Amino acid sequence: MKALKWIGTAAWLWAAGQAHAQDAAPARVAGELTLAAAQEEALEHSPLYRRAQDREREAGWEQWEAFSRGFMPHVRVSGRHIFSVNYASEGVNFTGPSYSPFLENFPNTSLSLDADFDLFDGFQNIHRLDAANHNHEAAKILSDWSLLQMQENVQLKFYGAIASRLLSDMADQNVKTLEDHLRIVQDQLSNGQATRYDVLRVEVQLSEAKSDQISAHDNVVLGREALAQAMGLRDDDRPLKGELPALDSEALLKTATQVDILDSPQLRAKHLQALAAADRSAASSAALWVPRISLIGQYQAYDSQDYNIQTNGVINTGVYQNSYFFGASATWDILDGGES
Repeated sequence: MKALKWIGTAAWLWAAGQAHAQDAAPARVAGELTLAAAQEEALEHSPLYRRAQDREREAGWEQWEAFSRGFMPHVRVSGRHIFSVNYASEGVNFTGPSYSPFLENFPNTSLSLDADFDLFDGFQNIHRLDAANHNHEAAKILSDWSLLQMQENVQLKFYGAIASRLLSDMADQNVKTLEDHLRIVQDQLSNGQATRYDVLRVEVQLSEAKSDQISAHDNVVLGREALAQAMGLRDDDRPLKGELPALDSEALLKTATQVDILDSPQLRAKHLQALAAADRSAASSAALWVPRISLIGQYQAYDSQDYNIQTNGVINTGVYQNSYFFGASATWDILDGGES
């Protein structure tokens, strides 16, 4: 019983430790959040940037696939072993109208090594590699553009959250000022120095200020949520550390007028994707109108089978022999049913 009690106590302590660890997991929330830290965390958590990176990696693998498919030999190894077989028979005529049955034997165990290399395929390999290169370059441009967009979006949301906090503080100060002003006007009304109209006017101003204060507080929460979403987080309540920058509007406008719209990342990526589509089209056309010439070869090791005339059966000699060939092949799809 004491052992069970100690085991139960240890299990309870372990569960409590796990719960405390889960509660303390977001320890980073306790510190301050700067713009640089927000942009760095967005690199790890932003799904949009991750998707752009995955597309770039996928395009890189397509480059290797196009190179391997068109410029490297292909080698295949195959083997088989038959556990049970019922040989087919073939009739052989030796002397007269009757036929003697003979079993058609074949190896029970074999190991084959096949290799082929395309000498000429109508430049399909070059077109496929060019298409893969263009796709990878376009994916790289879009990945860099996604990184820039993510950083600028996080920066905009970060400064937007700081601005919302400043506006909220101003709304709180405005409400406090109007409350103090209302008390002064009420005192003046009791002393005959103000009218009821003055009191009503200040009360209306205070009511509008309180409404603006509620909106300002909501904007603080919404701005913080927008920043967390831009960083790829569900929520984040770390206090922001930073100040709003002083923008030079004339310098920004001068820089904006110097930007060439035709040199935008989206247009450059679309142009490269169009070139890749043209290369794929050329590769498909070459597959239809040009024959393929390849070097082929095969090496095979197999167990030798003999035919026993007396028992009319096949016996395994236990001797392994080999066969091989090396040559060239040419294929040309003249008619494929209109598929091409």
